[in-house]
Amino acid sequence: MADWFNLRLFAVVGVVGLVLGYFGVHMTYVALHDGTQLEISCADYVAKKPDAKWLRLTGCQYDLDHYAFKLKSDSSSEIGRVYLSLRPVGVTTGPTQILVERRDDDMLRVIEWAERGGGRAPPQPAFSHIQAQLDRPIQGLVKFGIDLERREKNDLDKLDLDLARDFVIVDDGARPHLIVGIILIVVGISLAGVCVFLFVREMRRQQAAPPPRPVLGNRPLVRRPLFGNRPLFRRRRR
Repeated sequence: MADWFNLRLFAVVGVVGLVLGYFGVHMTYVALHDGTQLEISCADYVAKKPDAKWLRLTGCQYDLDHYAFKLKSDSSSEIGRVYLSLRPVGVTTGPTQILVERRDDDMLRVIEWAERGGGRAPPQPAFSHIQAQLDRPIQGLVKFGIDLERREKNDLDKLDLDLARDFVIVDDGARPHLIVGIILIVVGISLAGVCVFLFVREMRRQQAAPPPRPVLGNRPLVRRPLFGNRPLFRRRRR
């Protein structure tokens, strides 16, 4: 039983190593592909979306009439992230091309108050801090690949946010992390390699081991002569 537990443990840890390596490859790719931040206006970005993922968007305004939020878990009522519609300055109609995902405490407090305030005064200084940030450029990473959950985008598409078919989600404040990506690759490959080695060695050890002796209670079964070492029949001497 313990041997099979070891095999399962090696397999699980090996899969964890592969997942870490996969995330590391993704982060390294983003850092190498988008090592330099692209500064672009919201109007230019909406007109023709570039391949760059690390953005600094200028000339934007939030459409605060269109936002959504996601709870931390299915069993929680606490807001975990907020999605805000972003438009070029002066544009008030048309499908939303850009959603900004925010998870900072100030924004979460303000949205929590907007949804469940119940007539209470807005939370200060969070409300003032958010108001001061509304006109600043938006800096973050466009989510794609493993960062973008298909269910997340499908759920947002079903809401009344007037989203364009090719809308993007910008993770506010996110930036590439080359060193972290490389560390994850090294750790993931090391974990997976060690687990594969231990898994193969354990399998060979089990195949080479002799079959266990049958046991009755706490004592092994030993085959003995029925009448000891004496023959059952003896030849009578004359």
